[in-house]
Amino acid sequence: MSTPGYLVKTSCELLSNCNLTIFNTGRTFHDKGNVNNKVPVYLETSDHEYAEQAILCDPLSLTKIGYID
Repeated sequence: MSTPGYLVKTSCELLSNCNLTIFNTGRTFHDKGNVNNKVPVYLETSDHEYAEQAILCDPLSLTKIGYID
């Protein structure tokens, strides 16, 4: 049984003085709260497999692309 959350697409700027943006897909968990107003996102490492450690993303940089229930 999987833990509910969202499938998201991230857009994280690498450098503030550079127009380079990286897009990744990942997932969130509904039962994990925000950290300093950032959302923990577990990036996809291969098809339907996700990293054990999360990156913290600004909620405004996330696009919901699906739901995991």
